[in-house]
Amino acid sequence: AWSIGNRMRAVLSDIEACDDARYRLLTETLTGLHSVKAFALESRLMRRFERLQAPATRLCHRASLLAMRQAALGQLS
Repeated sequence: AWSIGNRMRAVLSDIEACDDARYRLLTETLTGLHSVKAFALESRLMRRFERLQAPATRLCHRASLLAMRQAALGQLS
C-alpha cells in the first residue's frame, strides 16, 4: 500500500508539471494571439499543445490504474 501511495504521489507530481507546461503554452498563445494569427502559427502551436497533452494523458491513465489497485487492496483488508 505504501509503495502504491508513493508511486501515486510521483505520478500526480508529474501530472502537475505537465499541466503547468500546457497552461504556460495557452497563456503564451493567448497573450500573443495577434502575432500567432499574423504569422499563421495556429497549426504549429496546435501540434506543440498535442505533444504536451500526450504525456499528461498517459500519466492520468497510470494514476487511474494506481487508484484502482489501491481501492482493490483496501477491499481486501
